[in-house]
Amino acid sequence: MLIKKLKRTKINNMKTLRNIVTGELKRVNDKEAEKLVRQKFLNWMYTSKETWKKENSKKKVVVEETTSETPKKSTKKGK
Repeated sequence: MLIKKLKRTKINNMKTLRNIVTGELKRVNDKEAEKLVRQKFLNWMYTSKETWKKENSKKKVVVEETTSETPKKSTKKGK
């Protein structure tokens, strides 16, 4: 019986963070989140992913494309 060794791939889980002072939301990997939350002076705390989803759905803005065409001057030459 052959047993194959499988390489374990590390999955980077994401965490949602909110800055207490500015209200900014971030999605970062676990390691980065842990660093930010441990440093209390940076004012980051864990929050739910739902909060992040709601904020991002509000940010979707339809951009209207406007064209500013200048009328072409007709040059009529008299004979």
